[in-house]
Amino acid sequence: MAGLGLREQLAVARRAERAGADSLSSLEAGHDVFAVAAALAGESARARLFSGVATWVRPPVATARAAATVDELSGGRFVLGLGTMPRAWSSDYYGISADRPVARMREYVRVVRGALGSAGEPFHHRGEFFEVRGYRLPTAPVRSEVPIHLGATGAAMARLAGEAADGVLVNFVCTPDWLDQVVLPAVRAGERAEGRRVERGMLLCCAVGDDRREARSWLRGSLAGHLRVPYFHRVAEHAGFDLTPAGRLAGSGDTEGALAAVPDALVERIGVAGGAREVAERLRTLAGSLDHVQLMPPRHLHGPALGEAVDGILEVLRMTGGSVD
Repeated sequence: MAGLGLREQLAVARRAERAGADSLSSLEAGHDVFAVAAALAGESARARLFSGVATWVRPPVATARAAATVDELSGGRFVLGLGTMPRAWSSDYYGISADRPVARMREYVRVVRGALGSAGEPFHHRGEFFEVRGYRLPTAPVRSEVPIHLGATGAAMARLAGEAADGVLVNFVCTPDWLDQVVLPAVRAGERAEGRRVERGMLLCCAVGDDRREARSWLRGSLAGHLRVPYFHRVAEHAGFDLTPAGRLAGSGDTEGALAAVPDALVERIGVAGGAREVAERLRTLAGSLDHVQLMPPRHLHGPALGEAVDGILEVLRMTGGSVD
């Protein structure tokens, strides 16, 4: 909810828990993801708290220490959502190579787990991407293990989630077909390799409003930042849409023209636009594939439109009791 100040976001979180939400998520795209998660710990009583997703911009030991801190503040309710980021953001903003992302993330998870378990014995690691010599967590965590869920859009990261994590958080830019035909089969393949099952979750962008055309335009605006991201184009191609012209326009700075080039049918397959009952129905269609769904309003909204979108999501929560069942 980038259009809201932090205090306003926390107020919305309190309303969401009262409306039935069983999880609350802080997003890396806004304020610092761990700082917000820590604030949510004091503003909630029962909901799980997700970092959705904390990217690899922090050294894994720093991520482990932050996760342990939030888990203690929340009384053991924290879920560490981890993820990569588009190659350009990784290199241009943080100076981190995005080469071999699955191998890097596999080792990142291994180091985070090792650091989280280091309160008793010093942790040592020497790998391809990271080296740790004698780290020890300052205080014992409230739980022996903080659950780790990996953000995934493509098959390779989804398989890694099945192999090495406790859950998967599917990116909101996925269509239902991409979820069922690409992401979830890869998760199951990873699970079979390790003889385990992981929790399945997904972000769903919801534009809840009485004016369907306006709601769809809200959804379309949420896609602006992904028009130059290759994996978004792969999702669109899988659904039968070519976003190359839109990507070119976005690269030229013509965001309005780029968004106009994104078909309505694709916009509504990625998110859901309409009334609260329509959103609730989409949740019911996802219930057979997912263990939980995290609802998010369109990311670019401000002012009254954002307030309307948030109120609509709260109505969905009250309608469904906070469950996808």
